[in-house]
Amino acid sequence: MSATIRLFKQLFSALCRVQQSAWINMEPAWSIPAQTHDVLFYLMSRNWIPISEEEIKRLFSNSKSVEVRLSDHSWVLYLPPMKEEPRFLPVLTLECKLDDQQDVMKLRLMLVHCDRGEGKPHCIGFRIEAGQKIHGFYHAQLVKNLEGAAEVENPPVECPLRFPEKQPCLPLKAEDSVTLVLCLLISLYGIKYCWNFINNHQLSELTRHLEYFGKPN
Repeated sequence: MSATIRLFKQLFSALCRVQQSAWINMEPAWSIPAQTHDVLFYLMSRNWIPISEEEIKRLFSNSKSVEVRLSDHSWVLYLPPMKEEPRFLPVLTLECKLDDQQDVMKLRLMLVHCDRGEGKPHCIGFRIEAGQKIHGFYHAQLVKNLEGAAEVENPPVECPLRFPEKQPCLPLKAEDSVTLVLCLLISLYGIKYCWNFINNHQLSELTRHLEYFGKPN
């Protein structure tokens, strides 16, 4: 388990650096539409705080046992913009328990969009995890908010649509917590991006996990 915890420490630290580059430093290489940054990121980050790389390293500092729930601190990770959907803001929160007996990773992803007519952010979300009972496999389900959003006064975003949150339950090609996180990243950015990501951030320990999904053509 120490290898898994170390890997997540490296992976989420790298995603924090991307968050800093894209959303906080606003480096021009990301080409983020002004509406997405100036409205969505500004509104969301007042309630849902971008977690820092230093906090990630602290949370994953114990190599034998880790229990993390970002929503307890209103922390989130703002993932990089999607190439084909740059007007959506990807927001990720997570909960995990990792030790010699447990390998539990629960992800909640919100894709936030601003309705120009109303000037109000709306969202659709996905819960990505291994379930129990009839959903005892790695899967994704639709959800309407971030974990813990119900406890936040005046939540920054809402989902006005009606849709089922228990079924359908879409199976994912994952075999552990690491490949579950990779499923999320591949679904947003594609396999080629993920290979470039681990090479650019020198995450060589992720190679064998990413090979589970194959290599880009």
